[in-house]
Amino acid sequence: MKLYVPLAKRNFFGADTGIMVQNVGATTGTVYVEYTTTGGTAYKSKDWGYSLGAGASKSFCLPSETGLPSTFLGSAIVTGTQNMVAIVNEETSSTRTVNAAFADLSASTLVSVPLVKKAFFGNNTGIIIQNGGATTATVDVAYKRKSDGQIFYSKDNPKTLGPSASYSFYLPNETGVSNGFLGSATITGTQDIVGIVNENSASMDYYSTNAFNLTP
Repeated sequence: MKLYVPLAKRNFFGADTGIMVQNVGATTGTVYVEYTTTGGTAYKSKDWGYSLGAGASKSFCLPSETGLPSTFLGSAIVTGTQNMVAIVNEETSSTRTVNAAFADLSASTLVSVPLVKKAFFGNNTGIIIQNGGATTATVDVAYKRKSDGQIFYSKDNPKTLGPSASYSFYLPNETGVSNGFLGSATITGTQDIVGIVNENSASMDYYSTNAFNLTP
């Protein structure tokens, strides 16, 4: 099985990621972790092919991944010979977030984000989408304003993503969306995709949650 991690960092503006993988199968399994930069370059974990007993867990901590560039921004895919689950921690000197990795069966070509903000009382949203398909995908993002239902499209549409790669649609960079925007977003892909949603504020509070995969 596969687990998708849309956002992984090593010393990226002081942020680092750790992926804690657990074998929930009945017997020992083998775990393979591969990291992919936003540009599509792939790196295997130094613990590639790690043997993990039933019920046991293993932390793949990006600061300890000696094969990665000193500064890394991208995504990860965890492959296991048994059923696996994982949580993803991101830490800086002042913030910490936790997300669940996505099981491959949860990926779909339609993703929903119920809450999106751009300079809304100082809060901004970023949507990180990962291509879970085996081939290149194109991704389109539509933002719907809560007050009047008007739809705005990402300046990056259509965004091309290679297999396993991810991209951040960050609202402050969306020139076609006005400051003070409050609404939602719908993301479509030509391959199965998954996504997480980050929100930060003027006070540097930082929140993260998983986006919702829907059946088209």
